[in-house]
This record gives sequence, C-alpha cells and structure tokens, in this order.
Amino acid sequence: MSFSLRSLAAGLVLVSASLLSGCGGGSGKPAPGMGCALNSDCAVGLICTFGLCHGACVPNAANGDCPAPELCVKSSGTVDGGGSLNVCQLPAELKCVYNSDCKTPLVCARDEQCRNQCQTDVDCVAGQVCTDSKVCALTSQLVQGTNDVMVVTSGLDGGAGATGTGGSLGAGGSVGAGGSVGTGGSVSTGAGGAAGGAGATGLAGSTGKGGATGTGGAAGGASGSCSPACALGSQCVSGACQTCGTSGDICCGTGTTATCQSNLTCVSGTCTCGGVNQACCTGTTCGTGLQCVAGVCSCGGAGQNCCAGKMCNTGLVCGGLRCGCATACDESAVLKTDGSVFISNTPITNLDDTLFKVTTVSYNGTFGCGVKADGTVWCWGNNSYGELGIGDLTVSSSTPPVEVVTAAGGPALSGITSVGVSDTGYTACAIGASGDVWCWGYGASGQLGNGFKNNSSYATPVLVDSSAVQFGGAQTISLSYEHACVYKTDKTVWCWGDNTYGEVGVGSTATTILYPMQVTNLQTSALDVIASDEPYGNSCAATADGSAYCWGGNSYDSLGNGLMSGMAIVPTQVLTAAGTPLTMVTRVINWISGYKLCAQRSDLSVWCWGGGSATGVFATPLVDSQSNPVSGETVIGRECYLDVNDKLWVAGSMSGNQVTCP
Repeated sequence: MSFSLRSLAAGLVLVSASLLSGCGGGSGKPAPGMGCALNSDCAVGLICTFGLCHGACVPNAANGDCPAPELCVKSSGTVDGGGSLNVCQLPAELKCVYNSDCKTPLVCARDEQCRNQCQTDVDCVAGQVCTDSKVCALTSQLVQGTNDVMVVTSGLDGGAGATGTGGSLGAGGSVGAGGSVGTGGSVSTGAGGAAGGAGATGLAGSTGKGGATGTGGAAGGASGSCSPACALGSQCVSGACQTCGTSGDICCGTGTTATCQSNLTCVSGTCTCGGVNQACCTGTTCGTGLQCVAGVCSCGGAGQNCCAGKMCNTGLVCGGLRCGCATACDESAVLKTDGSVFISNTPITNLDDTLFKVTTVSYNGTFGCGVKADGTVWCWGNNSYGELGIGDLTVSSSTPPVEVVTAAGGPALSGITSVGVSDTGYTACAIGASGDVWCWGYGASGQLGNGFKNNSSYATPVLVDSSAVQFGGAQTISLSYEHACVYKTDKTVWCWGDNTYGEVGVGSTATTILYPMQVTNLQTSALDVIASDEPYGNSCAATADGSAYCWGGNSYDSLGNGLMSGMAIVPTQVLTAAGTPLTMVTRVINWISGYKLCAQRSDLSVWCWGGGSATGVFATPLVDSQSNPVSGETVIGRECYLDVNDKLWVAGSMSGNQVTCP
C-alpha cells in the first residue's frame, strides 16, 4: 500500500487533510491505536499502518515529535516516490519478549522494545543511530560508555490472549478488525476486540488467526517487564527495576552481551575489575602481579609479569618474575625461543639474510658456532686457525654462518647435539647424539684430542688413544685456550691438552696430554666441569655433594683454596673461609672478566673466586656493577645471565642491548 505525505513547510511532513477527507476521513473517526484497514478509517491527520491508526512523524533529533515513550519508526508502508513511511509507535507496540510480539518490519531488541533493524546509521530514522546489536535507537537510549541499548532479562512470556483480559490495547483485538469478512464481523466488532475479548470473535473471519496474536496485549502485564521502563543503570528483573553495571553489582544483561560501566568487566554476572583479562580499575590499577595494558589487566606478555604457575604467552618463557624470549646466553650472544641468535641485539643472519636459527649456541667474542635442528654445525667469525671448520684456510672470516665439514671438500659434520668454543682462542668441539666428540681449529697443545699437536680446518674425531677408537659418552664439553674437559654420562670428568700447571688433573705436570684422561681424586661423582684460562690453565668441577673442586694453576687465586700461588695437580676443594667449603653448588661457570671462576648454588646465588687479589682466595658472593649480589637468575652462561626481571647482564653490567621479544 502506498501513502502520500506532502507539505515540507517548516521542515515537517504532514498527511494532507484534504487527501484524507477525500477518502472518507473526517472527525469522529478512530483515534491513534484504534483498528483500521484504510486511512479513511482513521481520524484526520492519522495513517493506517500495522492495522492500527498512527500519527505520522517527521524524523529529526527530537524523535520526530513523537510523545514519550513512543519512538519514530519506519513502518511497512511507503510514501509516494519510494521510501519508508515513518510513524510514532503506540504505547502497546513498544514492549516485547519475542520478535513475534513486534509488527513487521520491527524486531524485539535486547532492551525488550520493538525497533527497526539496521546495518548502518542510514538504515535508521534520522536522529537515531545503528547500535552494536544492529537495531536503531536514540542516543539518549544508549548505555553510557557503549553503543548499545541496555540488556533486559525477561521473565515469563506474555500470556495467551485470554490472560490479556483488560489489556486495553491487545494487539490481537486490533487484528480482529479484519473479521469484517466473517459472519457478523464488522469494523465496530473489530474495535470491540480492543477490549481484549474480541480476539476470539475474530476467529470467524479469514484473518481471525491473527487474532491469536492478542498475546501482545499481555505485554503490559508480563511478569518479566517493568512499567514504566527502567532508567539507565538499572534493568528489569522479575518485574522490578534493579541497579546494574556498577562495581559489585550485577551486570546489565546476560551472556556474552552483558555489560558494565567503564573500567569494569562482567565476570560470572558481577561487574568487577583488576583481575586477569579484566578492565583496569579506574583505568590504571590492577591486582598484584598484573599490569594495565591498553585498559586491560594482563600478564604473560613480553616484559610483563609471569602468570600463575610461571606461565607466559606462546613463544615466551618466565625469566623469574617476568616473561621474555631468551633461553640461553654465552658472553654477549643470546639464544631466543624461536632459535634465532642475537649478539648485542643484532641478529646473526644467513647468506640470504634470513634469521640463523639453532638449538644451541656458543660464542667467545671472536667466533661462534651453533647446532641446527638437523644436527649440522655452522660457525661464523674469525678463521685464523681453521676454527670455522669449513676445510679451507684461505677464507679468513665469514659473517654469515658456514657449515662445518669432516674433511676438506668432504661431507658435513652431522648428528650433533651441542657445540662449544674456547673461552679465548680459536678451538671448537662438538658432541654427537651418542656422546662422540669432534674438534677443530687451533690444536698446537694437543687440545683437539686426536693424538697430534696440529691445527685442523675441519672436524676431527677425539680418540681414546692411538688405536683410533673414537672417544664417547660425553655429555658436556668446555675448552680453554689450550686444553679441554668433558663431563661424561657416567658422571666422570676427562681432560686433555696442555698440562703445564696440572690442569688436566691426572696427578702430574706432563707437558701435553694428547688423548682424554680421567681426572683423579674427585671425592664424589661430578655434575659439571669447565676448562679455564684464568689466566693460567686450570679446571673446576661441581660434584654431587654440592661442593666445587678446582685444579691447575693458582697464580690468580684460581683454585679458591685460600692460597695466592702454586698449583694443584689433583682437585682441591673450593672454600669460603679457611676450613669452610663452599656448599650447595649445582654448576661451575667461567667468568672471564677479572680472571674469575664461579659457581651457581641451589638458591640461585653466584659465588666467585680468583682475580689475583687477597679477597679472591676464597669464594664470595658475586656482585654486579651496582654492588648488588647476583641472585635469582634463571638463565646463566659464560660471563652472562638474565635477572628475575628478564634483564641481560654481561661481565657484571647490565647490557645496553637488551633482548627484545616479538
């Protein structure tokens, strides 16, 4: 059906009175809300739509001049030339529980009011906005701080037409007007239906089925709705308005659409703040261990506090208190969780500029090596003595990593699980999956363990003796400038290479030991071992009883036994004072700067000795450049560690190139 709305004077669109009178309209005709089939059935100035007489409205910011609480809506009718016919909702047409309670094309919105649907603001009557739930509303009807109307939790369904008795504007009654085509059905009979009982009369007419929708008439008395409607900040619960949306109150609405005021989050039906993934209280404050990030209390992100159970987001690890992405360090080199290697926060890259990724890395400031996931070994840096292991001494150095081989022009070294480079100098060794050991680079002191005192530009097997049987069973390896030591799976320690100061630990100072020999006189099984140049050759081991033992040169207090000179050709226990052994040791560490050796204890404190001063003859707590004892570190390597806040320290000072995470 098409209608004509004319006259734009003063910005208003009115129904032409002459047009209506020409169709039979005039005074004494039904007022707004009365049943109708044609415009002529309504009083002058009214329009018949939704089966009832309505007042037309002019869309503007004042709600089209519709009296409150009515809303200016688009009806199913059209004006001449196209476009929706806008009318003022009747009071009985406002409330709903289901879409069937509303007149097409309206739907039942989350605030239990019949509204136009929309995708954008242009779908709404001018002066209204399209909300997040895709219905049209006045801005004054939006919940503060949101772009949506309030959620109302309905109680019972509006009853059947019979229970709507007395509903003065029962929708079923109005449809009953159509009963005029039934026996005795007339316009006047249909109007009587507005009293609530007329719906039954409508059954006789062809449209009498519509009379059953008289259940809408019960909207005024449904147990789950409130009249008048609840104000902002409250909602209808069991027929009564209840405060909602403030801190500690129930949420406005239910389920995933429930809302709270700003800086609050709906959790299990209650508005709260400050917890994990909840809004920051007052926009800035969170509970203990959480940080306010973009208005939300968070944990587990890079640089954020670790979540409960020391959990972090994917790709991050808990570094004591905070989450980061470093899993190991060696001097200034850091291995990240994605396998990439950064030195002073600069990535090591392949020839094609992609990130070089490995499972383990070792670096001494001159050159470094890493093991890829496929078990091959790749090195970069200086190649003066063949330490890159590429079988070619004509290459003086390489910035991108190059692959280690087992012969000049021969096959790649493979099946490797770990690699180590010397503290200072130019030697590298690797351990295979079965504990076999391979070494290359500088070998003038026999530290390659192959029976010779020669350098090698490719990996050669460490041998048991001159029988050429490869040495095996190694678990970890450590190299100084001129000797090497391994910790075996049977918890024994073996060393070889230069032995000028007894650093091989075999009870003599035989100048050079060309094959691995077991260290004697350790009082119990070992946990770890290091070979050191501090500054003369020596070695140290952590043992199962929590002690630390050292042997070799002692010119720089490197034995930690209370003496400042001499040597030890067999292990001697590290002390904290005369007659008091260092205890709770779990591993030993080479601390190159200051010619120190260190031990990490089970309480994560670090104790060191050496350095050539009277204070270095016994083990004392290591302090950083700010004179704070080093403790609580979760990642520690040769002269480096990450503290509980995931900050990198190198040589006792906080690095100016901190580890950055994605």
